[in-house]
Amino acid sequence: MKFFNLLKKHRYKNVNIYVSKHKDLFMIPTGSSKKFGIAEINIVNELKSPYTD
Repeated sequence: MKFFNLLKKHRYKNVNIYVSKHKDLFMIPTGSSKKFGIAEINIVNELKSPYTD
């Protein structure tokens, strides 16, 4: 999966996961910034339902 490959490449400490009413998952990693503190990174990964391995 692209998402897990991304996590191996970059060491994020936190990932926000949102679930839609159709049970799709949206994963948004967070990072730290001197200007904004902790902020979501503009990378959105989507996993559509039904999920696969």
